[in-house]
Amino acid sequence: MATKKINFPLVFTQVADNVMFYSTFAAFFYFMSNENFTPLKAYISFNTLMIVVNLHDLLYRKLFPNVLAKVKTETPYTWMDLYHVVRVMSIVYGLAMVVLAYYGVLHFEYKGFLQTTIKVMFEYWVISFCKDFTTMKFIHPLLHTPKYYYLHELHHSVSKNLHIGNALHIDIIDVLIEHLVGIVFAIGLNYVLYGTPSVHMASFLYIMWTDIVNHSLNPYSASYANPVLDYLMKPCIEHNLHHVLQTEYYMFNSFEHLLTKGRLAKDLSKYNQIFDTKISYDLYI
Repeated sequence: MATKKINFPLVFTQVADNVMFYSTFAAFFYFMSNENFTPLKAYISFNTLMIVVNLHDLLYRKLFPNVLAKVKTETPYTWMDLYHVVRVMSIVYGLAMVVLAYYGVLHFEYKGFLQTTIKVMFEYWVISFCKDFTTMKFIHPLLHTPKYYYLHELHHSVSKNLHIGNALHIDIIDVLIEHLVGIVFAIGLNYVLYGTPSVHMASFLYIMWTDIVNHSLNPYSASYANPVLDYLMKPCIEHNLHHVLQTEYYMFNSFEHLLTKGRLAKDLSKYNQIFDTKISYDLYI
């Protein structure tokens, strides 16, 4: 019997992703907390996160070319990819961050580690649940019907070759339809609960990490930067499957992996078959 070895791509990716995430967010809190938060810093932090997640995929395509899907690792970054990153993130989202920070809708308060962590996590899941169980569950499928597909077609111009670099081939109206409702709901809920129509920018940045990393070429990616959740749910493989199949996996969170026995194994088998890979989530292989 062959001796099993530790699943190095799995372990390395989980460790590296968590280091990337927490070091980046630690820097944000160090430089932007409380009175140090300005609209310019909101813009810089958002674009910094976009650089980090793109470096994420560039790193793994170099480290694991024989593990990851060749259709992904052999798809280069292009000037058109960069154009869409700048158009969507640096211009549209970036300027929106500036305006929202200027009017106090975005803040970066730090009131101690525990209180701030609870606040950010609460808002993250409010945004995530609201988005998934409204627009992603009901409107996203409509965008795949012939009548409305023109609004969503650009995002699906990438299929099996999906990676973070080309994930932002997307129309602005598509972004607004799918993603605005969660943020608006969180702002409204904070107004009802606390009397302040605002949301912590770290909550929004965390949501963006999950959304973008779900498009990664590396199915070992830590979408939640939470070892427990990343062990139980693999939204990255679901969303990569969605880009190929287009008739399933409309939501961003993979709750079925948590709730339905055997669903993760089924999705992993489908992923390996479609992408011609041998991905395993076993610690030893």
